[in-house]
Amino acid sequence: MRLPASWLREFTSLGAFLAILWLLGSTTGYPGPMVLGGLLAYFSWHIFNLYRLVQWLDRKRKKLPGFTPGMWGDIYYRLETRKRKTNRRKKQVRRLLKAFNTSSRALPDATVTLDRDFRIQWINDAAVNLLGMRKSDAGQPVINLVRNPDFNAYLDKGKFSEPLTLTSPVSLDSELMFKIVPYGHKQYLLLARDVTKQNKLDQMRRDFIANASHELRTPLAVLQGSIEQMELACEDDDTTCRPLSRMRRQCERMKSILEDLLTLARLEGRFTDVAPLEVISPGLLLRDVVEEARAFSDQQGGHSFRLKLDESFQLRVNMEDLLIACSNLLTNAVRYTPAGGTITVTLELTGNGARF
Repeated sequence: MRLPASWLREFTSLGAFLAILWLLGSTTGYPGPMVLGGLLAYFSWHIFNLYRLVQWLDRKRKKLPGFTPGMWGDIYYRLETRKRKTNRRKKQVRRLLKAFNTSSRALPDATVTLDRDFRIQWINDAAVNLLGMRKSDAGQPVINLVRNPDFNAYLDKGKFSEPLTLTSPVSLDSELMFKIVPYGHKQYLLLARDVTKQNKLDQMRRDFIANASHELRTPLAVLQGSIEQMELACEDDDTTCRPLSRMRRQCERMKSILEDLLTLARLEGRFTDVAPLEVISPGLLLRDVVEEARAFSDQQGGHSFRLKLDESFQLRVNMEDLLIACSNLLTNAVRYTPAGGTITVTLELTGNGARF
């Protein structure tokens, strides 16, 4: 194994120093004591430099010793070089940390870092506004600040692939979507976003699709019925029947599209929100449905309607679902009852509920 150059210089210097002491001791008749004194001075020099090094490591001295001859000068030089590299790295880390803090404060989403026990380690400014947290909440369990049974169950389950939407702990009129991302060694990043406007827009879109589709069904049914009557009247006149046939096919296509839109609206409503229930008088609702059926019936040759509606009770139902179901039944009754026939509409209270 080859020794470093500093060690070779150190051993060479020590040998030369001891040789000089031996020659001096030989001239005086005491070579042994001279060499022994030189070794004692040599070891004292090393002990002194070890003391200075320990003082520096204990941070009692901020600066390393300056120029020092021998092997200790090389040691101090290497330590000074590493110290400068470490300081440069610290400055770089501080710059990165400052940039991270600046960017995280600018995020509109609440960001909270959690340890393995879901205790708060750090929060950004958005968490103060959205979650009502404070900088001094570091070390607190997050469940003490986001008090919601669903949130507790979400943490206990430990499956964070899907986000969780909850009412904001700060405002009951706001909804937040929570997302937990594991990172590092059993650490977690909690993200919370205000989705109130987004949910309202989604609900408005679903309501618009459902309402528009439902409202278009009646005029489309009237058009389809009129076209069918005109087709029966045109008999063998191909010039008239062909355009009417194309119109009927397009009406059927539009009806299929409307049915798909209604199905889509129902599916979105079923899997995202609980259908709202309302207390209504079904008798009054059915009278409006019958009036729409009469308008459709006039295009089908006309029918007689007999109403047997019990209006003495109320129901707690989804009015949109009930309206669609009753309208479908009456539309089919008009369509498949011969012109001039009688359609009886009955609503009565039974032991198991209401029957239409």
